[in-house]
Amino acid sequence: NTFEDCLADLALHDSEGNPLENETVDTSNCSQNQCDVSWTVDSGRLESVGTYEISIECKEGSVSYNVTIDVSY
Repeated sequence: NTFEDCLADLALHDSEGNPLENETVDTSNCSQNQCDVSWTVDSGRLESVGTYEISIECKEGSVSYNVTIDVSY
């Protein structure tokens, strides 16, 4: 993820809108404007079938991102 002078909120919600993970990223905590954010959500918190929403909202500045989702059973 590349955050250029950005303050961004990242969130993962389940199908009922309940937050599973959230984090605010500030580039002052990143090296060379590169911020890696990763979450591990165990199966006890996820349904086997369902809709999940990931949101990335830049509060200030600009942001570009790549999202990789790895699922293992």
